[in-house]
Amino acid sequence: MAKFDTSKIENFDELSADELRELFRNTEIPDNNDDEEKTKLKNALNKATSEASGYKKQLREQMSEAERQKAEKEESDKEKDELIAKYQRNETVSNYTTKLVSLGLDEASAKKSAEALPNGIGDDFFTGISNYKTQFEKNIRADLTKKTPRPNGGSEKGNHTAKDFQNMSYLERIALKKENPEEYEALKNG
Repeated sequence: MAKFDTSKIENFDELSADELRELFRNTEIPDNNDDEEKTKLKNALNKATSEASGYKKQLREQMSEAERQKAEKEESDKEKDELIAKYQRNETVSNYTTKLVSLGLDEASAKKSAEALPNGIGDDFFTGISNYKTQFEKNIRADLTKKTPRPNGGSEKGNHTAKDFQNMSYLERIALKKENPEEYEALKNG
């Protein structure tokens, strides 16, 4: 069983209460079925948090009223700044997701891609992707058009019956002979 060893943390005794709290917030407790180990880790975390709280309380008692108010204001401002940054990032990810979906990505892929994009890449990025997509689609259409067989100007081979041939005028027979000589000969001899 692993024990929470604070001797492995550099300058553990010199860390401020905020630094200790942040350190333990970011500490991951392994997810296994050993309840005893979980309990020990949780107890160590609780002990460290309460020690940090105690250090913070001692520090506040030693501070003057003005220093205490200044420290509380700085802490409050820091929390507000972090919250604002979090909301701004969420808004940015949401905007990026919307733009990526409009470019043809599915919702899940768009969200995952948007989360990976850095803040502030700007509309030029999405304009570039949109232009690329438009040009790509044009190229595909042009390629498909080149590969699509062109219909011959007249009727297709083998569409005429012997009765049709008998009812054709002289000019229609000449046109058929020019367009499809094989069919003409087959109907003439047929």
